[in-house]
This record gives sequence, C-alpha cells and structure tokens, in this order.
Amino acid sequence: MANDNEPTRHLTPKRDAASKTMLPIRLAALAELTDKAVQRAVAKNRRTPPATLEKLSLSSDYYTREAAAGIKRIHWRM
Repeated sequence: MANDNEPTRHLTPKRDAASKTMLPIRLAALAELTDKAVQRAVAKNRRTPPATLEKLSLSSDYYTREAAAGIKRIHWRM
C-alpha cells in the first residue's frame, strides 16, 4: 500500500522529452506535439532519432531549430 503522505510524481510530456532514458520512439511521438517547450526538450535530447531532429530543424521556433541543429552541443577544444 502506498504511503498517502508521499507526493505522487506525475510524468509530463516535457519531463519525458528531457529524460536521458526515454525511448527514441517515444521522443519521436513527443516531437509531434504542438507544445514548443516539449519540442525543444526533444530536440535537446541526445537519444532523439536523426529523422526526428531533421523534422524539428524545420520548426518555426528559432530555439527548437537551434537545439535540433546541435549548436549548444558542440564543444570546441583549443
């Protein structure tokens, strides 16, 4: 029996999209949602399939396109 005093942790699409263990097929499904915050989180997730990133790179939202392009993921070595 669950303890009634413990808070219930509900998963949200945005939390799913940011999860490091989320299945790529679920990330592809989340990318189809119209919520820009969810699309950005999917685009930032390293487990997102390349085809999904390609679709997200055509988004009308600048930050989603930037995340899909991986601009923030590039680490330069000097």
